[in-house]
Amino acid sequence: MSFARADNQSVTVYTLASGRGRSLPSYADNTTQLAFSPDDRTLLSNGSSTPRLWNLQTWKRLPSVLPSNTGIDVRGVAWQGTNILSATGVGAMTLTPQGKQLTVYALPQPSITAAAFSRDTHLLALAADDGWISLYDLNANQLRWRVDASGVTSLQFSQTGTTLVSGDATSEQLRFWSVKTGQALGPSVVGARDIAGFTKRDAAVVMGGRVVPLAPLLRRHGEVFLGELPGQVYRSSNSETAQLTPGGNSVCETTLVFQSGGAGLRTSSWQLAGLERNNFSFSLPEERRLGAVSADCRVLAVAASELERGQTPKPLAVEVYHPATGKKLQTWPTLGRVKALAVSPDGQQVAYLEEGSTQLVLGNVNSGQRKLWTLPEVVQDLESFPLVFRADGRALLIGIGTTAGTSFTVLNVP
Repeated sequence: MSFARADNQSVTVYTLASGRGRSLPSYADNTTQLAFSPDDRTLLSNGSSTPRLWNLQTWKRLPSVLPSNTGIDVRGVAWQGTNILSATGVGAMTLTPQGKQLTVYALPQPSITAAAFSRDTHLLALAADDGWISLYDLNANQLRWRVDASGVTSLQFSQTGTTLVSGDATSEQLRFWSVKTGQALGPSVVGARDIAGFTKRDAAVVMGGRVVPLAPLLRRHGEVFLGELPGQVYRSSNSETAQLTPGGNSVCETTLVFQSGGAGLRTSSWQLAGLERNNFSFSLPEERRLGAVSADCRVLAVAASELERGQTPKPLAVEVYHPATGKKLQTWPTLGRVKALAVSPDGQQVAYLEEGSTQLVLGNVNSGQRKLWTLPEVVQDLESFPLVFRADGRALLIGIGTTAGTSFTVLNVP
């Protein structure tokens, strides 16, 4: 009987009867796990680049089962019968000892870039910087599908829940996906970074200041430019974000306004039926660049700061306004820069996280009371991440994990 030990990145196998050990040919690869095969003839280890194997009859290392020096960080290994189970930061897979891939298991993405709940709250779409969109069934607690789509910065479900739209802010390109299958639908639309929403029964999609009938759009293929699409033009839109209100009659936009002292924020509401008809437009002064609005455009939350000498922003507060009247509803002082901010669909709750803090704040707009959630210390190392309320406002998605191996958390809102 024998046992193996990894010490200073060398691997030694000891025979229990004699107490003698024999070192295996190895190299520094951050070994933290070892496992004998069921027949005790092969030793398996994890590492930063690939699972490693040794033949304990010949005392020679076997060829790598995956390409080495990939930096995928093999965090865990185990035997699944005579096959190898390898878990990494980008997924898990089952392999033969010869390196043939048998099964791939999807794991939560390493870093979330965009997230969206379906209207019925059953589905969650996530995009990550590893270049994938994933659709999770929250009722079944399982992954439905994954598709290759890099650079995604926005996601949105259609009203009927049959279509998912992803946007890329860098290339200003939109893509449409079947919620049922994950297959791409229609063309890639160039000239818009996200959509404002879908009109009643998904008759049209509102994007980039245009109202475009959906069915004819999805019959097209290839790449099309937004300006070439048929439909009404309601406004020349350069907004940072735009969303269709739940009634489907107006669009709520937030836009950066550049002035001599810096950038402020403007929130506007526009009627779709009247095209250029403006419901209201509310502008805030400089250094209010991060903002979020409720689904009906009636509550606006912003992270306020001021410029000190040397043009360094000094955090001030999270401010909550009624943009139609300009009335300030709440002010919550902050010590650090606010790097994540969200407003619940009904405008009753504001969630935010300050830089350097591991406590997420949930503020009640009516009472002004705040509750704190403690998050992992990893949040201090993240520049930004999504905060997304579920459609019913009773749950909040955070684009980080609170347990090992996860990259998002859904919290119930009291």
